[in-house]
Amino acid sequence: MTQPTADFSECTAIVLDDSGLMLELFKSVLKAFAFREVRTYSDVNLALQDLEKNYYSCLVTDWLMYPVNGLEITRKIRHGIWGRDREIPIVMCSGYTDMKHIREGLESGVSEILSKPVTPASIYDKVYQAIFCPRPFVETETYVGPELRIDLSALGEKPKRHAVQKPEDDDGLALI
Repeated sequence: MTQPTADFSECTAIVLDDSGLMLELFKSVLKAFAFREVRTYSDVNLALQDLEKNYYSCLVTDWLMYPVNGLEITRKIRHGIWGRDREIPIVMCSGYTDMKHIREGLESGVSEILSKPVTPASIYDKVYQAIFCPRPFVETETYVGPELRIDLSALGEKPKRHAVQKPEDDDGLALI
């Protein structure tokens, strides 16, 4: 789905991925869209230090990373454990495109899921949606994040949002 032309000139992005190639790709594409600033990190702790100090128009993160994955980062941001802005639009990049993983991503609180392989057009669509078409932010006992655009029951099984627990900050990651 192609979005209207957007003015990203006042937008800033933080990109977190453990692949240097993906970091360079996202940086070049977002800069080509005229983002004012794009910061890239392969180190989770450094990215989290930055998120504690600065506000960004969006966070683009990979799903599968070590020592902490993109889902856990999303949950901790949404619950106010990491970062300054619980409502930052989060675009999750993933090669997992089956319904089980899409559901898991949405239930963690991501704003948009960007399927690999990525293209400039797919990046544009998801970043545009996340920044310029934000969904209302909701907080319940079982879910924190953007209101879902789709009914999770349409993805099969009953929604598992009732099982989501507030993540604890005891995983050994330190903000240095």
